Amino acid sequence: MKQYLARIFQACTVAIAALHGIQGAQSPGERSRIEQLVVMIRGPMGGAETIGAGIIFGVSTESDRLYIATANHVVRRGTMEAQKLQVQFRWLPGDPVTATLLTHRDASLDLAVLAITGLERIRVRPERPPFAFDQLGDTTSIGRGNPVYPLGYPHGDPWIKPVTAAPIAHASVDSITFQTSFLSAGYSGGALLNGQFELIGMVRRDEPPNGEAANIDRIVEKLTQWGYPVELSRAPSPPPDGPCARARIVSPAGSKDRQGANDFPVANEVAIAWEPPDCPMVVQSYQHDNPVPVLNQNDVRSGTRVRIGEPNSGRTEIKIWGGADKPADAIWAYVAADTRACSIELREPKEGAHVGAEAEISGTATIPPSTYLWVLLHKRGVAVWWPQGQGHANIEGRDWYVNVTFADPAPAVFEIKALVVDEPANRTLENWYREGETTGRYPGMHLPPVVEGCSPVQIRVIKAN
Repeated sequence: MKQYLARIFQACTVAIAALHGIQGAQSPGERSRIEQLVVMIRGPMGGAETIGAGIIFGVSTESDRLYIATANHVVRRGTMEAQKLQVQFRWLPGDPVTATLLTHRDASLDLAVLAITGLERIRVRPERPPFAFDQLGDTTSIGRGNPVYPLGYPHGDPWIKPVTAAPIAHASVDSITFQTSFLSAGYSGGALLNGQFELIGMVRRDEPPNGEAANIDRIVEKLTQWGYPVELSRAPSPPPDGPCARARIVSPAGSKDRQGANDFPVANEVAIAWEPPDCPMVVQSYQHDNPVPVLNQNDVRSGTRVRIGEPNSGRTEIKIWGGADKPADAIWAYVAADTRACSIELREPKEGAHVGAEAEISGTATIPPSTYLWVLLHKRGVAVWWPQGQGHANIEGRDWYVNVTFADPAPAVFEIKALVVDEPANRTLENWYREGETTGRYPGMHLPPVVEGCSPVQIRVIKAN
């Protein structure tokens, strides 16, 4: 009899675990990372209690706020609004925090926004938050039959995700419908995850046998239209092997220190280049710690044009990476988006191209009056440079061309730099040419000072035999 009861108890335990989604298959690391980004929500509304979940999507140091997206029906019913909403963070167990329901809402997406004021109070340091924003999955690759998991607050049980994946019944650019019997009130507003536990949707219907989520891309678009600091981005690819793991930005020139960004003004759209150039990377630009816009693809190539920001919009951080383990201090460059400044672009040859003894360098430029565009080169590792083209480049419209010579007879790697100088520096460069014509000697020289607000650009080429 005791053995029989024990078997019944064991079976009931397994059934309860499945009903409430107690985890078994996923690793703790996979679960905890996404769980940090999902919050639990509860509060009184219309004489009853409402429960649901939400997704952290941004932080603003200017307003000292953290922002959360949730399903509108979790916090509003008709004209009624939830009062004294309490939010539970994964990293603050047992310490709920009062949230403010903001005015923005979207009926078609079933979207609402909450805010928590006081970042220090909830232990959020913007430079090192207790959660990661780079957890968006690829919604363009999902389809019928693909596995998904809802993550939410069913029956008031926090951070519950079913053990068994639910198959997608239908996926579109707007919504994702999935089939599961393990749904109940409390999942709404929470995350819908793909098979890699990446965020692909926000649950907005939690009644079995069919659940529904708004496509996370539409959520991000709407939040961005409303002007919120949206920081969600695509999940990084696995770390690259070999030389790609040591990729570095070579253009545009920038500062390694945020405070030095204003010393490197650039146009609002520039071509970003890195070395080695044949490594596919992820590129992202940020302003005030917010992506502008999301260019977050795993196959971006060196030379891709990146939108840095709106004209005169201030400091911008450019990031490239090939995986989650790329050290942050090796992948950032800080510049300032400022179209009032001049802009230079090297179009040909491409970064890493093979060249002969001579080559034509071409590009586009916009430079201030009474300034001059020069092209210089040297063999990599040599401290001095040699001016090219027998004078400054002539800019026709925005196009310019300069012929250069690679004097070293042996194969070598050369670096080519285009920069803008003022009148005194231009005279110095012209005098260097005149003295060379007289003496027959063209010694290397240190780079001249550049015009403030004009960032030099540089590429690397390989001279063949």
